[in-house]
Amino acid sequence: MLAEVLTENGANVRIFSPRRPKSRILAKFGLSHLQQTLSMRRELRHWEPQIVVSNGTLGFFGRNTWKHIHVFHGTMVAHSLSDRVGRSFKDWLIKGIFGGGLSEAMSGIGATRVAVSQSCAAELKKYYGYRAHQVIPNGVRLNSDVEQIREGLIFVGRRESRKGYEMAVELAMAVKQSLSVAGPGDDPRTRNLGVLDETELQELYSRSKAMVFPSNYEACSFAVLEALTNGCAVITTKVGWIPELLSAVPEYERLIGQRNNQASFELPLQRVLSGDAATMSALEAAVSWTRENNSFERFSREWTDLINEHND
Repeated sequence: MLAEVLTENGANVRIFSPRRPKSRILAKFGLSHLQQTLSMRRELRHWEPQIVVSNGTLGFFGRNTWKHIHVFHGTMVAHSLSDRVGRSFKDWLIKGIFGGGLSEAMSGIGATRVAVSQSCAAELKKYYGYRAHQVIPNGVRLNSDVEQIREGLIFVGRRESRKGYEMAVELAMAVKQSLSVAGPGDDPRTRNLGVLDETELQELYSRSKAMVFPSNYEACSFAVLEALTNGCAVITTKVGWIPELLSAVPEYERLIGQRNNQASFELPLQRVLSGDAATMSALEAAVSWTRENNSFERFSREWTDLINEHND
């Protein structure tokens, strides 16, 4: 999406991907990200770019001639702390918190740091000891063809414990509703749609009653933004970008549950399914605010301004 914004503004954009690390020792200690970054640095020096935009754990380039912007879509430390299910303690600690966290923290050194939400900016200060220079939330394309008649519950994304997948399944069963899942994998308890493209997702959101998304950790979920901008109620937790929504639309608390607390989601879900007037009013306000503040057009303007500042 960012590459598209830059290209539309006349920039010559190239996307670099890391090569597979060769050092088993670095991989053992969760530091293969650093080796991948150094490999990309050699390629970048050959190309001699004016500005480099990096993200995640790949961005520690050291001293170079280009201007550097690093985007944080959350932090590896907070991500790892939110979920240990299915990971050994060694893998979780070394590759997640130590290796991933160290590589990510180093990526922000000397760069203009952009966070995708206020909560993400707070994580940078808490875990890495530096501030975000700017917060630019994710943006999504707006769909003008939004259905008025809606039915069914959906879950969008990977079937991970961090995202509350099992809880979403159990909640749908508790209210005797089928759950359609857009994402990889298969489950006999759900209607499995597979991985959908952007158009198919837009159609799914626009005809669905609610997205059940009891996630333990997000920074600024595209699925949440896409659902809301298409008028689909999102039953979720107070993580990531959601506190910013609640600051603007406090009445949306009616659709919020507590992390790792299935019972706390039952009332919000029943409110949506029954068409409770106060809940529908809160949803309408949230949809309006999200369409105004998280559109692709606004995302494009904010990134264009930031890039122009670095070109001066």
